[in-house]
Amino acid sequence: MDLHMLRYQSYKFELRPTGEQLRWMRRIAGCCRFVFNLALATQKDRVETGLAELDFARLSAQLLAWRRQPEGIWLADVPIGYLQQALRNLGDRTAFGAATETISR
Repeated sequence: MDLHMLRYQSYKFELRPTGEQLRWMRRIAGCCRFVFNLALATQKDRVETGLAELDFARLSAQLLAWRRQPEGIWLADVPIGYLQQALRNLGDRTAFGAATETISR
């Protein structure tokens, strides 16, 4: 008998959010998408003008500025951790590369 056999197990489950929870999830997803696209446009503009891309810390500082502006005050309704994760996703070289390739087509 082989004592080193691996056993893989998985679970299948379904989320059933209430209407309010579903609206909250959609709001968070929309804000993250907005922040990702805004940061992507910022990075793209910097690259086109010959400037270096902003790192995560500078993008996070920019995010705080966006949240304080009257046009972006609605971003303050969403916890900042979700929005920072959108910036981290942009900082992933494969994500940024894929996004810029899509835009350039």
